[in-house]
Amino acid sequence: MIIAFLNPCIKRNEVENDGGDFSFGISILSAHLKREGYETSLIQITKDYSEEDIEKILSNNKAELYCFYVLSHYLVFIKKWIKAIKKHTDAFVICGGVAVTVNPMDIIKIEGIDAIGIGEGDEALVELASSIKSNKIDHDIKNIWFKLPDGTIKKNPLRPLLGDMDKLPHYDTEIFDMENLRSMTLRLPYVAVMVSRGCPFSCYYCSNNHLNKAYNGLGKYVRFMRPERAVDEVLHMLRALNKKAIVNFADNTFDTSKRWVIDFCKLYKEKVHVPFRAMGRVEKLDDDVCYALKEAGCFRFTIGIESGSERVRYNYLNRRMANSSILNAMSLLKKHRIQISTYNMCGLPSETKEEMLETIKLNAKGQTDFATCSIFWPYKGTKLYDMTVGMGLINNNPELGAESKKYMSVYEGSVLNFQKGEHEHIRFNSKWFSTFVYLYRMIFSFHSAISMEFERILDKIYLSRNIEQLGPSIKRYGLNNLENLLYKNLEKPVIKILKQ
Repeated sequence: MIIAFLNPCIKRNEVENDGGDFSFGISILSAHLKREGYETSLIQITKDYSEEDIEKILSNNKAELYCFYVLSHYLVFIKKWIKAIKKHTDAFVICGGVAVTVNPMDIIKIEGIDAIGIGEGDEALVELASSIKSNKIDHDIKNIWFKLPDGTIKKNPLRPLLGDMDKLPHYDTEIFDMENLRSMTLRLPYVAVMVSRGCPFSCYYCSNNHLNKAYNGLGKYVRFMRPERAVDEVLHMLRALNKKAIVNFADNTFDTSKRWVIDFCKLYKEKVHVPFRAMGRVEKLDDDVCYALKEAGCFRFTIGIESGSERVRYNYLNRRMANSSILNAMSLLKKHRIQISTYNMCGLPSETKEEMLETIKLNAKGQTDFATCSIFWPYKGTKLYDMTVGMGLINNNPELGAESKKYMSVYEGSVLNFQKGEHEHIRFNSKWFSTFVYLYRMIFSFHSAISMEFERILDKIYLSRNIEQLGPSIKRYGLNNLENLLYKNLEKPVIKILKQ
């Protein structure tokens, strides 16, 4: 029996030999199925294929069970593929992923979907495959909701969480074209690794807030592999490549446990010898953790600032750390010569231009090396989505929603009911965020009197009503290439290590 996974990872700009993105969910589920003797395949949906192309791809990837990894931005494309599957086959279709778990009713109502996976699917998908293979589907499988023949929905409960991460199989790398993944085509190629599940924090915009509550009483939500097992997983992923790459830990909060980080870093230093980057929370960083990270080869650490406004961060994001705490953590990273990367957001409910500027300045004051700024997207099932609905900010225009092809990423535009000028500023802020961070960072390095005058001038420019007209000027003076030049300079030492 063959089970096919479909991974939507569409980009606007098509490239030759696009290997798509790595998916931890698909990889681990495929590993479970293979351990039970099933054959698996993968379809990377890297562009908006025509119906004729979809039919050809499906004819070369015949399966009895098709499993979709769902991302909200790609629903319109997923529906197209499901329609084709149902038109040309009698296969079973199931959709899974966090977007399904937090918004199950909207997903299961989609025509052609036979079932959806709720929560972690490690055991559930194997049981479903066994059920289909026996030609008698078991509609009582926990963690799966079924659409019955009469149109009713059978909502099965969640099963207890897997407690021991060490018992998981290695991620299945064979199902992916590892050497041609997008992550391997970058100037600084990387292999992604995840050694934990769950997050101890409850940010209002994040699905972990929902999942934490859903799994209450069903086991420990935040789980890490033992350091020895985690190092073994890193080595497994590196062995899947025929060229050198850094390691990118995709765990939400790599620094959740101080003891775990220190023990892991000691083993990593002894056995891996590959530069790595990770991400975590500023509240968890201290001298000991930063020292251990640096000694093990961590060259970059990512923290989520999200908003430089404490008002927005406290009331709308539930990230209750003061600006002073953020700056202190950034200072520690600088002290230990670890590059700082930050996640930021704009277009948040009630956020003003001045507060977006506060985010830029906080990054500059902390001497951020790499700064990205996404545009807030209200995901159903999160608390901030409900708050946004209550404020009347959800846009009912289908051209701007998840059911359209207008926005395929969180960097293209806002789907909220803002005025036209606000939409323009949000797009500009996201596009040129890092450029302004670097400009303010330079300004803050001047003598105080000069710094204050230049800051006032730059403030006036940023807060201009016709901000989108600044784009051509930024390009004219070569400021659009500033970020790329700085990236190259910061990445040179790491690239040199990889070439050794």
